[in-house]
Amino acid sequence: MKLHQLTLHAFGPFPGTEIIDFDRLGADGLFLLRGRTGAGKTSILDAVTFALYGDVPGQRDKTQLKSTHAPAESEPHVQLEFTQGGRRCRVWRSPHHGRPQKRDPSRQREVGQRVVVEFLQDGAWQPYTSGIQAANDEMQRMLGLDLHQFTKVILLPQGAFAHFLHASSKDKQDLLERLFDTDRFTLVEKHLRELAREAEQQLQASDTRIAMHRENLIQAAVAMLPAPADAEPGGPAPEALATGGPAPEAPETGDPAPEAPETGDPAPDALAMDGTAPEVAPPSTPEAPVAVPEQPGLREAELAELSPAELSPRVARAIETRHAQLQRSAAAADAAAQQASTALEELRAREETLSRFADHAERRAAHEAQREHISMLRAQLDRHESAAQIQTWFDAAEEAAQEHRTAGATASTTTQEAESSLGGFAALQPEEVTPRALFAEDQEPAAAVVLAAIEELIALRARLSGADAEKLETRLTQLREAQTQTLQQQEQAEAEAEALSGEQERLRAAHQALQTALEDPEELEAARDVARAHADLLAIRAQTQRTRDALQDRCASWRERQAERERAHDQVQDQHRARLQSYLRSIALQLAGELEDGAPCLVCGSTEHPDPAGDQDPSITREEVEHTQLQLQNARDELREAQIELRSLNAQRDAVLVELADSAEIPIERTEEELAQAREALTLAEQRRSEQRKLRERLDASVAERRRGDARHTEAQHQAQQAQATLKHQRTQIAELEAALAGLRGRYDSLRLRREALERVLEELRTSQRQIEAADVLRSHRDRAQRSAAAELEASVFTDRAHLQGAQLAQEVRDSQHQSLQRWDELQRQLDYESEQEVIRAGRRRRDEGQTRPEAAELDTAAEDSLAAAQAAADAAAAVLRFDTQREAVEDMSAKLLGALRHRDAALGEQRMRSELAATINGAGPENSLKMTLTTYVLAARLERVAEAASRHLATMSEDRYQLQHSDEAGGRGLRGLELKVHDDHSDVERPTSSLSGGETFMASLSMALGLAEVVQAESGGIGMESLFIDEGFGSLDEDTLEHVMAALHRLQGEGRRVGLVSHVTEMHRAIPTQLRIHRHRAGSTTEMVIP
Repeated sequence: MKLHQLTLHAFGPFPGTEIIDFDRLGADGLFLLRGRTGAGKTSILDAVTFALYGDVPGQRDKTQLKSTHAPAESEPHVQLEFTQGGRRCRVWRSPHHGRPQKRDPSRQREVGQRVVVEFLQDGAWQPYTSGIQAANDEMQRMLGLDLHQFTKVILLPQGAFAHFLHASSKDKQDLLERLFDTDRFTLVEKHLRELAREAEQQLQASDTRIAMHRENLIQAAVAMLPAPADAEPGGPAPEALATGGPAPEAPETGDPAPEAPETGDPAPDALAMDGTAPEVAPPSTPEAPVAVPEQPGLREAELAELSPAELSPRVARAIETRHAQLQRSAAAADAAAQQASTALEELRAREETLSRFADHAERRAAHEAQREHISMLRAQLDRHESAAQIQTWFDAAEEAAQEHRTAGATASTTTQEAESSLGGFAALQPEEVTPRALFAEDQEPAAAVVLAAIEELIALRARLSGADAEKLETRLTQLREAQTQTLQQQEQAEAEAEALSGEQERLRAAHQALQTALEDPEELEAARDVARAHADLLAIRAQTQRTRDALQDRCASWRERQAERERAHDQVQDQHRARLQSYLRSIALQLAGELEDGAPCLVCGSTEHPDPAGDQDPSITREEVEHTQLQLQNARDELREAQIELRSLNAQRDAVLVELADSAEIPIERTEEELAQAREALTLAEQRRSEQRKLRERLDASVAERRRGDARHTEAQHQAQQAQATLKHQRTQIAELEAALAGLRGRYDSLRLRREALERVLEELRTSQRQIEAADVLRSHRDRAQRSAAAELEASVFTDRAHLQGAQLAQEVRDSQHQSLQRWDELQRQLDYESEQEVIRAGRRRRDEGQTRPEAAELDTAAEDSLAAAQAAADAAAAVLRFDTQREAVEDMSAKLLGALRHRDAALGEQRMRSELAATINGAGPENSLKMTLTTYVLAARLERVAEAASRHLATMSEDRYQLQHSDEAGGRGLRGLELKVHDDHSDVERPTSSLSGGETFMASLSMALGLAEVVQAESGGIGMESLFIDEGFGSLDEDTLEHVMAALHRLQGEGRRVGLVSHVTEMHRAIPTQLRIHRHRAGSTTEMVIP
């Protein structure tokens, strides 16, 4: 962080506006804040912290920061410009204060804190935020330090580190926890304690679950497999215990108990002890004894003595034994059921096959009884088919006769119409067509007459279509069209001649008007030259003024650019200095790494190396230093270029100012308004000159147009005379052609119309001819059909047509007979198919073997035996299923018990690990020999680094006599790891920090402050801290010690830092010439910068 400028107004002891330029104060790297007690030196530092954080350190009230010496209406504020991470920022902040009310100045109104944050971008300040919280968050993000850390790293307060040096371990821990963020380590300690408690609770819960699962498994196993001695009189029956179902009901009082068989065997439907059916003998020996398997049992007392790990295997073995017994009983019952079912199926098959065969035989006998009637129906249908085929020939002959009659009527009608058309045409030209009779009773004479008429019409069409007739008519049409066109040309020529006469008169009048409008061209040119000269004189002065304004703007722009390049130059110079210092430190690290005990140092030649360089990050390379050197040279060149350009622009601006002053001596004094008037006069002169030029061009054009009009008028008159002569000749030719075509047209208007009439008549005659020929063909077809029908009848069994029609059956009769035949044939096929079926063939074989159908009583007895066996098998299978269900439940309980045991083993290991880890992290346990918590251990490591960094500064101040060393000894309240010792190299002993003198305590405190600042800076991400203020008392130091302290401070200066010291020591005043002096007055304090 690098401070540039601080502005205060009505803040603290400063009633006015004070501007502090840290860039000028820190140019040499070291400056002094000097002033009397109470003048306001600390207020300068408070203003910096208030601008950044909106708060001040210590016990000062941030709502009472307004200067009591300032006017009541003044608004207190501070403004700080600084650079952090390559970004230049400006923060303006006003504290909470009171201001007089406008209506009643005796009363005040409270004004809250306000803030504005801006960043420099492209040479201009750009606003970022005006929100207090947003501004505080942005400052925290940029700096990486909170207020407390900032005051310990950049603002080193009076006496604070002397107190830290002598403080107890508990006080050191409190301070270090505020400087270093250890919340995450405290959270780790708390989190590990909570994890240990959770692990203990989980272990207890695991034990509870194991006990619950163990008890559940014992109860379920005993209920599933009770021992025989456990079944008490009056209690649940064994089968109920095994199956989980209710026990059979006991007989009512007074009723005799069911008698057991004399053999002493159990009843056939009795269930086994587990609820399943006992092993059943085959139905053929229903009285065979059934062996009841021995049932394994479990006692609750026996199971309770087993451990949780032994319980599950014991129960599993008992269940497997009982399950095997039930499987054997179920298999025996299933075999007996299969045997009974097979016997029942055999009886039912014999009954079905014999009954199906008897039914088939009965239906076949009934079917054979109808065979003679079916044969008669087939004969009648065959005679009908023969008669129907012959009848089709007679129907075809009748159809042909009807078609011939229809065609003859159509041909007669068409021929009569053609006779009418031809007669009318012949009546017009009796000498060309001779009318004749066109229709006769016989078609052959009629066809001849029509053919003769067609030949005559074809000859007439040839005459009308001759080439000469066509040419005459075409020539007549062309002459008439030419006559019409000639008339139009004549009219057009006469109208054009008349129009051209009027146009000639108009052109003569326009020519005369143009000659009158023309002006003297020499006068126009002289007026234009005067107006142009006037405008040029005024334009010269206006251009000179604009040039002056442009040069002034460019000068201002280059001045801003020069300022930007100066700032860029300063920034690159600071960056180069920082990288150079880092590079030098990296070289020192490299040299330190090459040092060997007893070997001379390459720099000083010493063979002893008590404190080689270390704990630095050699991240800067020579190439980066050379790169920043090149950037610095480029920045200098750009700055020099800007300065040269600015000087050149200033010279040009001065020359223009001189030229503008000289032009003022010209007698023509004109303003911008006069220049506009002169330009307007010049524009009017140019317009008049252009208008005269256009008038001259129009005059020349009118002369040419008059000449062209005279020629067109003469040509139009000549064309009208020629059209009149051509029209006369055309009329003569048209009269001659019309006389020649009158004989060929007849009564028609044209030859085309007469030819079309002939074509229509000719087409009618040809149609009549085709119809006559078609009627003749149909007559021949009719005759052939009649002869074929007579031949078919003669060749058949029928004597005449009456016999033929009598053999034909009605449609409904034929349909009925066909259906009867289809039903008989279908039944025949069905019977034949059934006779080949296995069931019919089996019935036939059984009949041939002498078997008879079983009686109903025999079937009922076999069905009852099969049902009883099937029920016994189903009961046995159901018992197995019920046992499997109970087995799954018990196995699930056993699995839960084993899972709970595994979970407890894992929970036990986790609980031991978490407990030991939590104890170690929280300062207990055998592994933590120093009894340090994690937070204390981290702070001890930080304090050790602070002591190492402080020792480097203390060695310089004490001439390598003293070093601060970290100690693990127990301090206050038994805390370890937060103690400091001083190693005296002169006596080679360690002694407590309380044994130091006043001057030694000051040097140690200052070293601690500087070391702590370095470590906090590194912990905050390596944020650059180029500015540092030290508010410590230097009065306790002698002259030599003060010199060593100043050497240490100058070393900070050499590292690129700006160090500001707050001191009253006279020797410091002489040693540090660059000073910020604070003067105290009765009306408030003021500042003064003293820069040699």
